[in-house]
Amino acid sequence: MSERSPLAPAAFPDLPLIAGVTLRVARARYKNWDRCDLTFVTLADGTSAAGVTTTSKCPSPEVEWCRSALVAGQGKARALIVNAGNSNAFTGHRGRAAVEAITGRIAQELGCPTAQIFVSSTGVIGVPLPIDKAMAGIDNALAAEACGWEAAAETIMTTDTFAKAAVTKAESRPTVSKPKMCWKARLAKRISLLPTWATCTAVSRPSITVTKRSWARSS
Repeated sequence: MSERSPLAPAAFPDLPLIAGVTLRVARARYKNWDRCDLTFVTLADGTSAAGVTTTSKCPSPEVEWCRSALVAGQGKARALIVNAGNSNAFTGHRGRAAVEAITGRIAQELGCPTAQIFVSSTGVIGVPLPIDKAMAGIDNALAAEACGWEAAAETIMTTDTFAKAAVTKAESRPTVSKPKMCWKARLAKRISLLPTWATCTAVSRPSITVTKRSWARSS
């Protein structure tokens, strides 16, 4: 890892635990390193999903999968896998097979449609994601203890010099006497060098759903 950037914050932000979100990390060993490189996030049944993807004409199989899953899954999500060390981009049918293997394995474990499983990968370009290592990493993640946001943020790093995260909170008032606090936690890595490059992985998870009606009352 390179020397820590002078722009890095003094400390990792204090992100609260969010009900319905369970984080786990594991070693898939996508590269010759001794660190966790697979993040597995499970989401409570009924979790809504939305996404923004690259405008590149050559998106990775993960991007193509997530685009279609947002539609096929009707905006619902049960899990997210993030692989670090291999972007699986420019890998053709072998890369697509890896994504299908990952989503199929997790969907079987959770008992949900594959369209509710999302996958993101970051790292080396042009090398198909090895399915055997992905399956081993998933097995390790399923057996792992739940972890915190910082461990997850560190696991999605590749050439980053520090883990990136942020937290935001807002108050919603469905009724004057019963305000609700909404927390939104975000993890990210490697902001894109160009707007058409798929080099940014970001995850955002709010703690509650704020309806238009409740938002109007609180504004």
